[in-house]
Amino acid sequence: MAYFLPLNEYLAYLNSPQKQARAIGRWLVTTKRGSNTEPIGADGFITRYFNRNVRIYSNVQRIVDSKNDRILIIYGATHMYILKQLFEASPEFKVKDVMDYLK
Repeated sequence: MAYFLPLNEYLAYLNSPQKQARAIGRWLVTTKRGSNTEPIGADGFITRYFNRNVRIYSNVQRIVDSKNDRILIIYGATHMYILKQLFEASPEFKVKDVMDYLK
């Protein structure tokens, strides 16, 4: 059975905190791979994944010319979960919740 939602409702579903948290959860299970002396899961994929998100954040930092600039960032749910945390922690940015625009 197929379900159909209006685009704004589907995007709201994909951007819900619970859905984004679950999206990253599937990657977190890889951290247990390896051993205490060679944690290939934590040092391998997860480290590269976090590094990729910090690079995305850094790229956005470099394109800002003014504190009045407005930037729309569109990424998949697994990236947005971490990116949202990075931008909310930064004193340089004010994050607007996408849900305000999807009503």
